[in-house]
Amino acid sequence: MKFLFQQRIIALFFNAERYGLKFSCFLLCLITYSARDYSVICLIVIFFCLILFAFSYSFISQINRFFYFGLICLSLIQMWRIIYAISQAQAIKQHIGCTTYFELTAQNTLFQADEEREFKIFQSKSGVKLALWLEGEQRYWHEISGYFKPEAPQGVRNPGGFNQKGYLSNHNCYAILDLKDEDTLINQVTTRTPILDRNKILTGFQDNLKLSFNTKTTNFLLSLCFGRTENLNSDLKQDFHNLGLSHLLAVSGFHFDLFLTPLLEGFNLEKRNLKIQFFLLPLILLYNWFCAYPIGLVRSSLIYSFILISRYCGLNFPRKNILLAVIQLFLLINPWLIFQTDFQLSFLSSLAIYYYLPYLRKINIMQKSKILLSIVLSFLIQMIILPFLMKNFGVWQIGVVLLGGLLNFPLTFIYLTGLFSFYIFLIFELSKNILFSDFSSLEKLIEKAFEFLNWLFNNALKIFSRIARANFWLKLQKNQNSLLTWLVFGLLILGLGLISGRFLNNLLVGRQRLSLKFKTYLPGFILIIFLFFYSIQPQLNWQICFLDVGQGDCCLLVTPERNCILIDGGIPGQGYRTILPALNYFGITKIDYAIISHLDSDHYGGIVDLLELRRIEQIIFPDSNYDRNNNNTYIESNNTAKINRQSLCDMCNKNGVKYQTVKQSDIVVLEPLIDEIEILAPAPHLTRETQDQNNHSLCFVLEIAGLNLIFTGDLNNVSEQNLLSKYQFAKIDVLKVAHHGSKYSTSDRFLRAIDPELAIISVGKNYYGHPAPELLERLTQHNIKIKRTDLNGAIMLELVDNQWHIVTFVE
Repeated sequence: MKFLFQQRIIALFFNAERYGLKFSCFLLCLITYSARDYSVICLIVIFFCLILFAFSYSFISQINRFFYFGLICLSLIQMWRIIYAISQAQAIKQHIGCTTYFELTAQNTLFQADEEREFKIFQSKSGVKLALWLEGEQRYWHEISGYFKPEAPQGVRNPGGFNQKGYLSNHNCYAILDLKDEDTLINQVTTRTPILDRNKILTGFQDNLKLSFNTKTTNFLLSLCFGRTENLNSDLKQDFHNLGLSHLLAVSGFHFDLFLTPLLEGFNLEKRNLKIQFFLLPLILLYNWFCAYPIGLVRSSLIYSFILISRYCGLNFPRKNILLAVIQLFLLINPWLIFQTDFQLSFLSSLAIYYYLPYLRKINIMQKSKILLSIVLSFLIQMIILPFLMKNFGVWQIGVVLLGGLLNFPLTFIYLTGLFSFYIFLIFELSKNILFSDFSSLEKLIEKAFEFLNWLFNNALKIFSRIARANFWLKLQKNQNSLLTWLVFGLLILGLGLISGRFLNNLLVGRQRLSLKFKTYLPGFILIIFLFFYSIQPQLNWQICFLDVGQGDCCLLVTPERNCILIDGGIPGQGYRTILPALNYFGITKIDYAIISHLDSDHYGGIVDLLELRRIEQIIFPDSNYDRNNNNTYIESNNTAKINRQSLCDMCNKNGVKYQTVKQSDIVVLEPLIDEIEILAPAPHLTRETQDQNNHSLCFVLEIAGLNLIFTGDLNNVSEQNLLSKYQFAKIDVLKVAHHGSKYSTSDRFLRAIDPELAIISVGKNYYGHPAPELLERLTQHNIKIKRTDLNGAIMLELVDNQWHIVTFVE
């Protein structure tokens, strides 16, 4: 029995022909992922493999000895390589906040914000990496030297928010540079201008498309065909996210197949000599270059190239094995890829497809219905990648299972339109610049066809957005506290457990003595999940979160039942960047009430974002007499147009959102969330006398579980004096300081009247001197505790065991 057991162990771990590729991929992924944060685990795993190798050495064939010994050595080298690179990169932490001389060389672009701005990593000769924003001609900098002051990247500043520190650490970078810092002194710059600039080519293509397509459709075509999502409308991006289809905007295997199919079918290459297909490889490389080498596209390109080469050599490797080899190739070239979301989702999805698809195709009902096959396969893919979706995004969309197959045809048609438009653009440009040919008559004909396609695509996108914003799809969006999420996790664990158990049972016993069928264990396992789900659910409490939206105001009030009130929303764009991630964090899909203190863009901007996405049930804003009598659009100091009362009402009507205008002494009922509140400001005579929107600010007190909070918008001293002459205030616990800490607000008299214990200042980088030193001094003199979003990030008050606790996201 002992000898039999040893033979089984040998077959399990040291049969390179059968398990070598799978085991090497698993071990390399485990070592690469663990080496950064859990180096002890790496050593334990490698030591365990060495023990098994030594224990079974006499039973291992010569070739298997070489293979597994080499694999263990490779794992050790990979671990040492990662640890050494981290120690080099983390040396920058000693220079944080200190002006230091660096000689830096450009490494890789992390992302591009638009045609003129990109976020790039530079590396010093000592291995230190620094990330910085480059604008305009700076994008062509290859080497720079000079004196710089490195800064620590920011962590999470808001619930569900972007973690810059974690994002950069996934690229082994631990500091950023600000080229606009007054301490920056650049001595020398070496540029490297490419012979062919893909950004200029694609910008020219974009300008050409705009002759026939509107801006929204043009940007969508560029996003779908080349992954240029930086110019895509934020609301359309969110629509794709709502439906779980964001992966369609990242160029991957789906796009690779669409790119390749017209070439294979159009020239009938699959039926021709295999050598002719090698002419596709330069075109594939060119397409990768235009798309800036996204991981999903490079993965598909390498797999296709390896398949082509293996067939030419008379070999027939399974796609699954080629994929495992490509994973290892990626990690050996760049170990940090394993921490990046696009790498994880791309390769896990591919593994799920290559593993499940052959089995599904053998089922009779799947052979008859391709749509059913697509739905089942989509569900299995979602189940495999669910842990990573929850880790990186906090939510997942069950609706993608239904939509994945249904949208294939329209997206294929739109993609091919964009791709053929690009071919036509290149042909015309080459003809004009090289052959000096004139195709004006043909261009007019094409423009007519494009005008029809513009109408078609524009209406298709409108229908798509309407569908994506429907309540039905929002209800299908699940977070970690959803029962469906628990069930899918349970099915994944059960499936992996049964596969492992069946494998070990056959391996160690020799014949299957245990019944390890999925349907046998499924009912009991589901019952266990139900019991766990309902027994260990965390107790939900009142949460009041003052979000960090920079130089603006935003406060989210969440009830234990996950209803929600939003008070102000920061500048335009904060709805997408800050508020929606926070809603996902709290498990909220819709806002019950959104209150706009006044019509300045640093207060209403994020709310308008959510209004257009139909994420708000009702909006409350001040009934401004000046706005009612003046329908002109105001111009702010930064020369951007801002909405007035009438335009906001029109937007509400357009999106089917209820609204209510209020003034001083009005009673607002926010049922069933909290009791009614009285509006304390604005006073009608003040709104008639001035167009200054700060005087139009709403002021009201909220009483929540014994906590009194006063919200003051951007009230100035004049409005405060009016309040004090009209009302007697009870004890206030929390003051939302008016106008981001302006010295012209929050007077001594006002502070004495309300006597708050905590003052919260919502402020960001600004040129106004907010918060004013005089204001901070007044608060200190009144012994009021101060919290600021620019220093503390989001500030959250939470009711736990009938006691209010304060938590800040930045210490």
